[in-house]
Amino acid sequence: MWDANEVECESRQRRIGMTEKTGMTEREARLAREREEIAARVASFRATLEKFRREREEYFATTMESARYGRGSRLILERTPRWP
Repeated sequence: MWDANEVECESRQRRIGMTEKTGMTEREARLAREREEIAARVASFRATLEKFRREREEYFATTMESARYGRGSRLILERTPRWP
């Protein structure tokens, strides 16, 4: 079983090894990871907005089609007086 200190120590060694390979300091590596996380969250948020936009447009089109060609709209059109 792993001790929490051993896990953290190994994780830190991996991070230091990564930063030594890329030439970044630990702070720069942390900031880069945070930027990547923020970029992923922004991309997810944009995808959610796009999904909502598509659903809103679909709802609008369905509602307008129902209003124009639905069962109740024909009755209204048939009762509407025709002007000469």
